[in-house]
Amino acid sequence: PIMIEINELSITMSKGDLFDVVYVIEGLTITEDMDIKLSIKKRNGREPIIQIEPTMIIGQKIRFTSNLVSGLPVGNYIYDVSIPEKTLNWVANIEIKEVAH
Repeated sequence: PIMIEINELSITMSKGDLFDVVYVIEGLTITEDMDIKLSIKKRNGREPIIQIEPTMIIGQKIRFTSNLVSGLPVGNYIYDVSIPEKTLNWVANIEIKEVAH
């Protein structure tokens, strides 16, 4: 079973599993008042279908945990983590796979 695999910034996870990922942001002090969001979009979409706020911020670590992702249909999506105050933004792939549990 896949559960969750991360390669660089690309994520592959099993449909129905909990999304729980920690990012370490180098060279930037993260504070709780920053408007940090992880957004998941359809590959050709502009509007997020899911937005997740951090569940933990400690130093340079940001943790996102959400069961909303488990409801996404099998397929390929894109996601980004944005911290507008510091113009930090990246776009990467997230793939949801069907797996027998």
